[in-house]
Amino acid sequence: MSQGTNLPVSNITNNPSLMDCPQPYVSFDTNYTNIINNSEDLFTHQSSPYITDIKEIKDKVLEILLNKSDIDSEEYNEENYDNPEIDELCNKIDNLNQSFKVIQEGLNQADNNLKGEIKKMNKNIDKLNDFIEFIQKIDNNNGLNEDIDDLMKKISLISSKISKNESFIEAKKQYIRERKKIQKYIYLFRKINKWNVTNLCTICLTDPVEIFLNPCGHTFCKKCINQHFNIDDITNFQAMTTHNSKTCLVCRSNVLSVKPLYFL
Repeated sequence: MSQGTNLPVSNITNNPSLMDCPQPYVSFDTNYTNIINNSEDLFTHQSSPYITDIKEIKDKVLEILLNKSDIDSEEYNEENYDNPEIDELCNKIDNLNQSFKVIQEGLNQADNNLKGEIKKMNKNIDKLNDFIEFIQKIDNNNGLNEDIDDLMKKISLISSKISKNESFIEAKKQYIRERKKIQKYIYLFRKINKWNVTNLCTICLTDPVEIFLNPCGHTFCKKCINQHFNIDDITNFQAMTTHNSKTCLVCRSNVLSVKPLYFL
């Protein structure tokens, strides 16, 4: 056979010496075969259909991850989402919060009235102490025993009337009544505070806590404390403590100072 001569296929199959040679594998599935028909096909990249399928799956997954497919609906829109059950619960909490502010104001008034009555009582006690000290210093050898006895009886009568001061007793009862009213709200805030993973103020339930009160340690946002102490800036509180007695919104203990909170 001369070099360069094309051998017909029939001659290959009829020639026993050529039948023993390995035959080339030819796939008849044209969908999965890349056939090179000319020199240009050598520079043309034809992707496998498997790769195309994988790319399509990848694109669909990316659409879901990037919120570009069926998840992009009103059901998943946080701005327009609503839940009647949650809304009802929030409305109840808002109403309770408003009621708490009213009762808190009543407690503040009762607290101020009681403090005023206590101040009056202390003044009267100081005067009685002055009387007692005066009597103790009188020389009994001057024939004043009877007069001193009469004076002691009058002081005793005055002391008895002071101890039965109706205004003081009523102020104390009023404070106890108002304190009992606010107890359920304190109970509510303690329960809510257990969910308070974002450190929201237990009074307004809106802003995060920023300060704590010394020495009780209760925490609040600046807005609520400013309103409670009736000042524009909490930084002025230190100057006020020497003139006014301020109390905690929750436990009613006296506040000595206000400190900022720092979260790590």
